[in-house]
Amino acid sequence: NAISVGASTGQTLHLSGGISGSGQFNKTGSGVLRIGDSSDFTGTLQAAGGRVVVDGVMNSASKVVVGSGAVVGGSGTVGALEIASGGKVGPGNSPGQLNVAGKATWGGGARYEWEINNFLGSAGTNWDFLNIGGLLEITATSNSKFLIEVVSLLAGNSRGSAQGFDAFSNYSFDIATAAGGIQGFDAAAFELDVSGFANPTWPTGAASGGAWSVLQSGNSIRLNYAAAIPEPNSASLVLLGLGIAYWRRRRNR
Repeated sequence: NAISVGASTGQTLHLSGGISGSGQFNKTGSGVLRIGDSSDFTGTLQAAGGRVVVDGVMNSASKVVVGSGAVVGGSGTVGALEIASGGKVGPGNSPGQLNVAGKATWGGGARYEWEINNFLGSAGTNWDFLNIGGLLEITATSNSKFLIEVVSLLAGNSRGSAQGFDAFSNYSFDIATAAGGIQGFDAAAFELDVSGFANPTWPTGAASGGAWSVLQSGNSIRLNYAAAIPEPNSASLVLLGLGIAYWRRRRNR
């Protein structure tokens, strides 16, 4: 009860009618597989390479396992979702929202490609969001981390500087929310890769640059950006010096 379908580099196989059955469906090759409505599929989709784009709704009893070298995305709904070592989730279609009806698992060595094109926009439209109906179980550890790639996009969704960003402002984004709660969160089990973030976080006139971090907030995994610290200007330094001088004179009296 297993079938394998491949798509080569540069090719897209579009199963607009979806898939059905209760066996295992293997996606191989480095190309793209687009899947339409699959409400009758109760088996396991094993992504072993390339990209799988879920456009429709899969049965809640189904499961998607993302293996090494594969990416799962799209704006549809999967049953359960397991991101294994070397696998990656990239919600939506640069950017967007992917829905998980049941449980999601983030394993060690797995990745989340989080894209944003406008800091003043909304989740699932201007930045990626994973909406989980069940439990989010994090099995990554400090010795085998879960990597979050922070990627900025231009208005046309090609890579570049995102709109609405101010390096001297603080930002907070829920990148995944699990209605069934979160199990196993440990900040030390996460690693951030900001090499794909093109906006300058250490702009001219900054005493120190801004920084990204990840935390748990209730039933959500949150990305925070802590603002850069502005360089003190000459007027501020003069006032500070006068204040120190006045304090010393008062103390000497």
